Amino acid sequence: MSQKCHIVFLRTFFCSLILCTSFITPSAGQMMRPMANTSKIPVQDLESTFSAMMPRGKNYVLKVNLPSGEIWQCLVTPQSQVVARGTASKDLLKKGTYISVTGTLKLKNATFEEPVSEVTIFSPSKQALNRKPGVYPSWNAPKLYVSPQEMMGNHFLRPGGAQPGNDINSGPNILQQDDEENGKKPKIPETVDVTVRGMITNIQKSGTVTLGVRHPLIKGSVKIKLEEDVTVNAILGGSQALMFLREGDTITLTGTQSNAGMKSMEAQFVDIQYAATLEPLGKKKKTSSKKEDSDDEDKTETESQDAKPSKKSQKK
Repeated sequence: MSQKCHIVFLRTFFCSLILCTSFITPSAGQMMRPMANTSKIPVQDLESTFSAMMPRGKNYVLKVNLPSGEIWQCLVTPQSQVVARGTASKDLLKKGTYISVTGTLKLKNATFEEPVSEVTIFSPSKQALNRKPGVYPSWNAPKLYVSPQEMMGNHFLRPGGAQPGNDINSGPNILQQDDEENGKKPKIPETVDVTVRGMITNIQKSGTVTLGVRHPLIKGSVKIKLEEDVTVNAILGGSQALMFLREGDTITLTGTQSNAGMKSMEAQFVDIQYAATLEPLGKKKKTSSKKEDSDDEDKTETESQDAKPSKKSQKK
């Protein structure tokens, strides 16, 4: 009896051992399956043209066409550095728009000496020092457009980093250095060549623009007279740059791919060149008025009547 119990125990033990081993040991197929490749493949300066854009939460997916004919998708996140360049319509010069202007400023009344022929609309940024509103000496003002190669140095992106350009209140940039060295109180010159970047707070039909700025030497605002045929450039960043995208715009992408076989990537830098002049968002194209249409109809009717012979001429 004890021998039979011993045999049954051994059988039960070995069956349990085999069953447990089958759960723990991977199958042959599982052992042959390669591990997932988590390394990302860098993509550098991918030239493309814009086709479409789809929002995805806080992100955007850009559909772009490559010169080879391939269609790629690019994920743009809030961490992606986006910069766009182009020209803009004068209709975009309105209250709330940020512009950059360079010229000779009279410090006494905070007005520009001469009308300006060129202004640049830009997107303000606390992170990108090159798009920070302020008043700078024109010979040392930070560039509004920064290429992806320059962005990689992070000099223009991080607060506390190397600031490109100094404010006009930072010492001898506008003050007379000789007086300061002689122990006298520095004199403020009557005029100074500056680049002013601020928000439009008022714009008149005459072309006079008021910019709101904060600076110890300027009492709240700067007045600028625009020439009638003023050139308006645009250097935008972030989501504002994406909102103005139109089919055919040129986009240079730098980022990473998760899989070399897939035509998709995540963007680190997005450099956009607008193909057409920027117009206010939602603006409809101009169409001929009803009056013009009615004038054309009247003209056609008059021409047709002149072509018909009169009754008197028919009688003769």
